[in-house]
Amino acid sequence: EKFMDHFTADYMTEFLGFLDEKDIMWHMYPLKNVTDNAAMHKETSLSRKKGDDPRDMKAHVVIEYQVPPSKVGEFIDAWKDCAMDTWEEKDNSLYALRKVASMNHHFVAYGTWESFDAYMDHFMSKHTRKLRRFLDDTNIMYFSDPLVSMTDTSGKQL
Repeated sequence: EKFMDHFTADYMTEFLGFLDEKDIMWHMYPLKNVTDNAAMHKETSLSRKKGDDPRDMKAHVVIEYQVPPSKVGEFIDAWKDCAMDTWEEKDNSLYALRKVASMNHHFVAYGTWESFDAYMDHFMSKHTRKLRRFLDDTNIMYFSDPLVSMTDTSGKQL
């Protein structure tokens, strides 16, 4: 609640407008306090009381890649090699790679698996480990985040 009050305050709206006018990109990641033991236990007990267990839901994942322009061709080939086996996974229903049109280095992949366990099987699979080794060997940075589906395919809120 305090975060949303801060985020929607006039001074923040003005600051975000300034960033838009100057064409400055920004990302915001709310962080949980896990270093304060009391805060961590409070957050854990609150999260246990509400919502569905994510392990029982479909796993939606987005991965962002920062690829040096000189490595783009090799990256796409390595990603396609991994994708060929991923598309054969029984519990995978979507796996795609997109390039941000206005950047020469930013790629986004996303995928859906029937469960978190199925996603973890994918993540630890031989073909995914091979891709991760390639990323490490070529110093390609990547970030993976789980997504929560907010609507079904018809656009209705869940």
